[in-house]
Amino acid sequence: MSDNNNQKQNHTDRRNQVRRSSDRSKVGFLKGVNRSIVVISVIAIFVIFAIILYSTLMYSSRKIYKETFAHYQLLADRTTQEITTWFSTEAQIVVNQAATLSINQNFDVDYLKGYFKCIVDNYNDKGYIYDIYFVTTNNEMASGIGYEPDGSFDFRQREYYIEAYRHPDELYYSAPYLDIYQNKYVVTISKAIFDNDHKLAGVLCLDIYVDTLFDIVNNAEISEDSYIFLVDNNYAFATHPYDKFGYVNDRPRNLNYVKHKGYKELHDILLAGKKSRFEFKDYDGVDRIFFSCPVEINNWSIVAAVSKKVIYNSVTELGFGIVLALIICLILGVLFALFMANRSIKSIEAAKNEADKANLAKSRFLANMSHEIRTPINAVLGMDEILIRDCKDEQLLEYAYNIRTSGENLLGIINDILDFNKVESGKLEIICDEYDTAQLVDECCNLVNLKAKEKGLEFNTSVRGNIPSKLYGDNNRIRQVIVNLLTNAVKYTKEGHVDFIISWIEDDNSKGFLKIIVEDTGMGISKDKQDILFEPFSRLDQQKNRNIEGTGLGLAITKQLVEMMNGQIMVDSTIGKGSTFMVTIPQEIRDDKRMTLISVHNDSGKKKLDKITPFTAPATNILVVDDVKMNLLVVKGLIKKTLISVDTAQSGIECINKVLEKKYDMVLIDDMMPNMSGVETYNKLQNEYGDKIKDIPFIMLTANALDGMEDYYRDKGFAGYLSKPVRFEDLVLCFEEFLPKEKMIFAENKE
Repeated sequence: MSDNNNQKQNHTDRRNQVRRSSDRSKVGFLKGVNRSIVVISVIAIFVIFAIILYSTLMYSSRKIYKETFAHYQLLADRTTQEITTWFSTEAQIVVNQAATLSINQNFDVDYLKGYFKCIVDNYNDKGYIYDIYFVTTNNEMASGIGYEPDGSFDFRQREYYIEAYRHPDELYYSAPYLDIYQNKYVVTISKAIFDNDHKLAGVLCLDIYVDTLFDIVNNAEISEDSYIFLVDNNYAFATHPYDKFGYVNDRPRNLNYVKHKGYKELHDILLAGKKSRFEFKDYDGVDRIFFSCPVEINNWSIVAAVSKKVIYNSVTELGFGIVLALIICLILGVLFALFMANRSIKSIEAAKNEADKANLAKSRFLANMSHEIRTPINAVLGMDEILIRDCKDEQLLEYAYNIRTSGENLLGIINDILDFNKVESGKLEIICDEYDTAQLVDECCNLVNLKAKEKGLEFNTSVRGNIPSKLYGDNNRIRQVIVNLLTNAVKYTKEGHVDFIISWIEDDNSKGFLKIIVEDTGMGISKDKQDILFEPFSRLDQQKNRNIEGTGLGLAITKQLVEMMNGQIMVDSTIGKGSTFMVTIPQEIRDDKRMTLISVHNDSGKKKLDKITPFTAPATNILVVDDVKMNLLVVKGLIKKTLISVDTAQSGIECINKVLEKKYDMVLIDDMMPNMSGVETYNKLQNEYGDKIKDIPFIMLTANALDGMEDYYRDKGFAGYLSKPVRFEDLVLCFEEFLPKEKMIFAENKE
């Protein structure tokens, strides 16, 4: 009976499963149909909308362009008319007084001085009449403002005198010039005067300030990013908003003498003396249309420079109105389509949320991975180092060194993955500080030299030029860039050499560029594959290079780091000959004294570890806290020969109890422990037993080795920070810094 019931239940379950599968298929089919209808409807509406919009805009834009051009040409004409009227009014003074002088035939200088003074006083209310004067053929001057020349200058050589004499039936209008007595710009209107015998008696001149004239031009109403300027009869800028087109030696600058092709062409157009329209990119990079109009009374010209954007805006505004009307129809047409597409949108949003959750989970996983993988590696490498220190069997030592190499390679892979994830998520930061360039080069060489020699490669280092001894930048990231390039070169070079060249390119007294070159005699890279060289997870010629370890992230991370430091990276490579990578990174100088290398090619650490304990401290007590027993054994084993007394605890509570029971000289504590973390343990001790622990240095010993964690733990109150896998050398440096010196017996002090 029970078997029958089970069979029925199984049958029912299978039937329900089939039904659910069928329902999902139907839903998928309906979504597909709805999606197709929505797409077709939207496409049809948009096609109709586009045709109507295009036709309307084409017709309207042509009309608007024509009307807009006419408007700005009219603006130039209107400004020209204002200037013509202004000049005509002032010219009439000259015409009237010239007629009076010709009739009276009284050219006595003393008489004319008084006569002109009355005229100047009469016109003073205008504010822009400067002087009216008469220059005789004997170089005598009768000035209305009382100016008395000293005779050192021949006014008959002035252009206004010469041109008036050459054209006796016309008025002469000078270009604007600076009057040295009033320190104002003036224009001179002159006319030749003849006696009854038709001989030249002199030249009548009127000097007028051009402030009002310039105001007419500068105050003309014109659109934004546009302006009007005035060109005189010498084709020079009487007015212009650009300072560099202004006056030179108190004279207007000629259009032909400005370093701008457009204005030189405009000069040729104005020579024709006709209305014209001309277009070019202006001095400030703005595309403008120039509308010119001649001032016929004196052969000057008015030019309106109108931004093309303004003209296009007129068309755009019209188009906006049309588009707005059509959009209303479009909205009504697509509302139904949007309603139908809403379900699909919700599905997309759900998928996006899932993707966001997955990315968050990935970030958390990678953060945890660093801790979880480093913890067992700490045990492996720690025990391995103890084995290297204590073992005398050559075969076992060979195995131990292989373990250490593999462990370090694994750590490198983990670091690459973490760095790439930080680059992708934008969390990787450039942290600048002062650093020693010699130490940087020395560390990079020592890190790579051993690997090169193990492969039988020649490793050469060249320091060229005067590299400053101290620079300001992110030396950790620069070291990472250099080591990545050198390690990559060693990996892909089977025989020959790897060259590391570093130099300095000076920019100014306080800045420059650190230039890094890495050359090798490896297999080389073809030109067509160099573009993908810096892509993540890429490896060229995988069949040939399948035995080379790595993630394929090294060069991708290197390029990102260089660009984050505002630098550049380039590669030049030839198949069969090798590759050259060149990096330039901007840095600030902190000490311009020439760099001196500490040491290069130090391979003293090859296949041996210094077995001389630098000190012993039998009277010292420390507490090591870690929830993983193997990590406790590693620390105890590494410092065994120091004779330091080591107590251990595997939880925060146990740590607190032991600290309260016994006086310790140092506490090494892990952070990520169950129930109570290392930070929480320290905070509890600090808050509740502050006086008890105030003299005890707490050192964070953790597998959380991400960037910024050392600063984080120090901000929490920890005296020091050590990352796993912990090395004997790091422990020694930590002890030397924090343990009581009176309890430490150094090797040189032994009897």
